[in-house]
Amino acid sequence: MDVVREWAFSLCCCMVAGSLMYMLAPAKNLAKIFKMTISLFMLCCLIMPFAFGNIQFDDNLTGELEERSGEYAGNLEETINSQLQKTMEDTIRSHIESILKSYGVEESKIEINMNVDDKSGILMNQIEILLPNEFISQDQAISRQIETDLGKKPEITYVEEVN
Repeated sequence: MDVVREWAFSLCCCMVAGSLMYMLAPAKNLAKIFKMTISLFMLCCLIMPFAFGNIQFDDNLTGELEERSGEYAGNLEETINSQLQKTMEDTIRSHIESILKSYGVEESKIEINMNVDDKSGILMNQIEILLPNEFISQDQAISRQIETDLGKKPEITYVEEVN
């Protein structure tokens, strides 16, 4: 890394010196030649370390970068999967709530068990719904409507009060 730092410093010095020399050019007819010479000098300063092999990239550095990028990719994939799963759960929960509201259910507790498989597909394992006892008579209709819309039969439990 010291070689890169030295190269950057010398390149900056060359640019400052070239700019000063360009400003001090005596006549307009010499300005074009001077500009061409300075540009060629800058190009040589830029390419010189690579041409002689002074700057080489360490294999350990590239291996470390590959390892870090793999870690970041894994973390990113986990984050995306968890956000996707949460979004799907929220969407399904709101859809079930709208179905329950159409049957007059105001209080309910909905648990959705989902997971993401190895191909980033979402699998809905189980839907559990807690409803007040007064809706037992509508059990079949509610269950059928949810199964028709979501493709998964819910497990409905009736309790005195929904927490």
